Amino acid sequence: MSTASKAPARPARGNGAMASAAAGATGDLWRQELVVATDMMSALFESFEALREMQARTAREAAAFHQSASRRLAQAAPADAISLEAEVGKFDLEQGARYWMEMSSIALQSQVKLGQCAMRMLGTRAVNPLQSAFDVWQSPFSASLD
Repeated sequence: MSTASKAPARPARGNGAMASAAAGATGDLWRQELVVATDMMSALFESFEALREMQARTAREAAAFHQSASRRLAQAAPADAISLEAEVGKFDLEQGARYWMEMSSIALQSQVKLGQCAMRMLGTRAVNPLQSAFDVWQSPFSASLD
């Protein structure tokens, strides 16, 4: 039986330090992207929670008002019933407008937070939270045109 000797393992070609640095940079980039993506999901879920809280508050206020209006209508004279119905209509219109304004505000705040996360991923400057969502999304494009 012949004994074949194993050839010694050949050292890897290239610079080991460079390969290690490249792997570290790639690993760090992946980690940074994961942090930003997780921040974006957090911002999105916070806006869902804010919307839910606003909807619950609005529903409680509307239910209380309509219950009160129903009791008053049941006891009102016919002439007073018309003014109470006008009051209910006014409340519904005002509350509807307020509801949509608050919903739009929450959505805009969510867009700004998501825009800040996106800007961080792109490595640009921090975004002023008072900027409109349109400005946040447009800023990288307008900067490249200058």
